[in-house]
Amino acid sequence: MSIISNYNIDNNTLVRVKEKSKSFAVAISKAMREQTLIACYDDVGHMDAKKTLHNLEQLYWWPNMQKDCKNYVRSCHKCQVVNHRTANAYGLLQQLPIPTTPWEIVSADHVICLPQIRSGNTNMLVLIDHATRYVVATPSAPLGVHSVTDALYHNIILRYGLPSMYISDRGTAFPARHTQHFLQKYGVTQSMTPPYSQQANSIVERANGIIVSTLKKLTDKNPDKWDELLPNALLAINTTKQNSTKKSPFYLLFGYEPRLPRELHIGSFIDDTPREDQLNLLILARAEAANNVYEAHLENKHRFDLHRKSHSFKAGDLVLYDWPKQGDHKLSPIFKGPFVIARPVGAVCYEIKSRTLQNKFIKVVHVQHRRSYFKRDADDMQNNTSYGENEKMIHLQKIRIQQKIIKKFL
Repeated sequence: MSIISNYNIDNNTLVRVKEKSKSFAVAISKAMREQTLIACYDDVGHMDAKKTLHNLEQLYWWPNMQKDCKNYVRSCHKCQVVNHRTANAYGLLQQLPIPTTPWEIVSADHVICLPQIRSGNTNMLVLIDHATRYVVATPSAPLGVHSVTDALYHNIILRYGLPSMYISDRGTAFPARHTQHFLQKYGVTQSMTPPYSQQANSIVERANGIIVSTLKKLTDKNPDKWDELLPNALLAINTTKQNSTKKSPFYLLFGYEPRLPRELHIGSFIDDTPREDQLNLLILARAEAANNVYEAHLENKHRFDLHRKSHSFKAGDLVLYDWPKQGDHKLSPIFKGPFVIARPVGAVCYEIKSRTLQNKFIKVVHVQHRRSYFKRDADDMQNNTSYGENEKMIHLQKIRIQQKIIKKFL
């Protein structure tokens, strides 16, 4: 029989009558809501919020059920660490300083797993000047610490002077104490990019690709002689106009275009512009190159940011981090964590740490590798129920108890 509009007592169970379909849904009390969600979500494969809500609405009802369902699914730990990212990653493209003085900012990186040459080296250390895009590269010992500092000292410092900033990734040689002490000794600021963030040091990453591609074509049938042909590749790269600066690196560094071996057979002319005029033109060319680099950055940023979104993380936030771990397999979680944000490091990087004292995990990561972690609060569902609906359900529960008592005396 009907007790209050839209509610019935059926077989000693409180049910709600749906107005449109006139079908029944069991009214779930506070104490049973989490168990109901477990049965309709955890026990049936962790489907998304929309599908889970559909399953719930077939048989059950309680106030703010849609909101509770959404929060429950969103805060599921298993789903947060396993599901692929569907939204755009965090982190808009940032602009590095654009110097006009050569060798003011230098980027460095290793190219590894090259064919073994006669000296036994299988790696190459690449250095590039940000102002001119001039590239220097040398065969390197297997990520050796001393090879990094020796290359910087002999190929850059002794030839062009001290740089102000040295940018690299976090490969074992760059954060080593020897490297840090060397840079501190010469007053060079060290800047290291976060792991798995190639765009943070994109200038040298692009140079790596061009060098490797050029060497593939030059070495052809003798790939183990790439070190002998490396100077030829570098000359070709450094004397070719770059897309970003619109000038050749050689010209922006030295103020003139060199005579190349090919000109002996094809012919050329000698530029007899007075040296003073050449220097004035060089100053203008460097300023123009810096402006071209800035305009190229704006174009790249527009394309890059179409698939990114801004972030608003702060210290104390819980996050997950998607980095590969040794021993991972196809069924391993994509994300690890949760971790706690300790502090910001630059515009798009944060230092994260573990939540437990036993695991002293501290790492600097780029925001593109993180996602927010939603912690499940057991009190959320109780607090979401409105006062009026609670009073109505309590009243119906009382009536239900009274009916049971009356039946005992009949």
